[in-house]
Amino acid sequence: MIDILGEMCQKLGKSEDFKALSGVFTHVPSETPYPYMTLEKTKSEESFSSHRSNVVLKVWSRYRGDAEVSLYEKKLKETLEMAEWISGACLKIEASQVKILNDGLTRVLEMRLEIWIRGI
Repeated sequence: MIDILGEMCQKLGKSEDFKALSGVFTHVPSETPYPYMTLEKTKSEESFSSHRSNVVLKVWSRYRGDAEVSLYEKKLKETLEMAEWISGACLKIEASQVKILNDGLTRVLEMRLEIWIRGI
């Protein structure tokens, strides 16, 4: 079976569209500068000959205003919705929203993804 988080970290981390990020992580190292991206698997289940995972992708930014997170949202939608972006997987963006944390500076783009992997 595909390590979906590892595969996504690798592909997004190597993409030219996301080279300005400090990294793509499942566990963020301390003192990591902004902006960066995190991935978290929230649910995983197998059914017949497929595997379904729910993943939350977040882009963390301290850029003043929404321009940076809006740009990453657009690039992520274009990248993630490409057919066969991950071999054998079908990916759907369930929801996308931007939150401002209580510090008034940190913005978090949160995308909820559903990923189906065929042929487990």
